[in-house]
Amino acid sequence: MAQQSLDECIQDYVLKNDLGTILCRYCEDVIGTLPTNNVKVMYMVCSKVECQCREQLDSIIMEEERTA
Repeated sequence: MAQQSLDECIQDYVLKNDLGTILCRYCEDVIGTLPTNNVKVMYMVCSKVECQCREQLDSIIMEEERTA
């Protein structure tokens, strides 16, 4: 009986909290959170100029490698 109550508390906690975290792939700043059923880390690019420039440079390099 106690285990069932504990399981319900854990499930309620998981449903009410954002366990997904969105990080910048370059500076690793937290961009935001997402409601997920378990811990997840996702990567995007933040709005900092430095990170946006690195993303553009990486895109150019990847495009050049594809066409080479």
